[in-house]
Amino acid sequence: MFAIRGIVSSALICELCVNLPALLISHAAAAERTTWISDDIVAKARLHGSVRVIVQLRIAAGSDDSREQRIIAAQQALLGELADVAHRVVRSFTAAPMLVLEVSYGALQVLHRSAQVLSVDDDGLAAPMNNVIEENE
Repeated sequence: MFAIRGIVSSALICELCVNLPALLISHAAAAERTTWISDDIVAKARLHGSVRVIVQLRIAAGSDDSREQRIIAAQQALLGELADVAHRVVRSFTAAPMLVLEVSYGALQVLHRSAQVLSVDDDGLAAPMNNVIEENE
């Protein structure tokens, strides 16, 4: 009886040793699929109905020759995910994996869950800056 338990235990340990790294990696990948969005951005979207954000996209690995195509593909994939929620593209880039978007609270939720998104930051230049340069007297 002890020998059978020993065999089962050894088999279980071997299986854990083989499968545990894969489970941890898949769990880490799932955790990576959510993007942290600041409370300030969320509050602005709720208060004003929308907020302007800079979204940094995750692009697939590849050669530099295809970088622009990979950026466009990531942008299109994200915009497809946003199709059912209120948003507006303010600016898109092909040299950098970024989009400037005006998004609703619902769109922020989509951005939070999207595997296409690395980060979401407030677009601090959304409003003109007044009185930035003061003249010397």
